[in-house]
Amino acid sequence: MADSTDESQSSADHKVHVRLEQCHGRKALTTVDGLSEGVGLEEITRGFREEFSCDVDVFDSGA
Repeated sequence: MADSTDESQSSADHKVHVRLEQCHGRKALTTVDGLSEGVGLEEITRGFREEFSCDVDVFDSGA
């Protein structure tokens, strides 16, 4: 039983941060930080482009 509670606490500690930064006038930059390494970035970028009609850039933070 103790192992299952430890696993649930570690998964609950993982957070994804979404930040909105105002650039110029109506332009804005949205950053998403804290995604796990197993996430398929190609599918996510394709979904953002199709759903929000926006440009998507992926940067590796190096951390």
